[in-house]
Amino acid sequence: ERFEAITERHIHQDGDPYGVLGVKPSDDFATIRKRYRALAAENHPDRLHARGVPTEFHAVAHHRMAKFNAAYSAIEKARRAA
Repeated sequence: ERFEAITERHIHQDGDPYGVLGVKPSDDFATIRKRYRALAAENHPDRLHARGVPTEFHAVAHHRMAKFNAAYSAIEKARRAA
């Protein structure tokens, strides 16, 4: 599951938003939100900076957060429309 989430995030440009977050379409929205928040807390550029991660990795963190935000927005939009 973890490998699939990583490949969704990095290889597939318009990948499955559920795959990017590492959740299933059958999961309820509270579970998806909880997973998104955990990923955001773990990968946020400001938190990485506070942990002493070198500045070269900040661009990667920004890209990763953009993918998480886009995936969460797409899921939220689709669930609202339904």
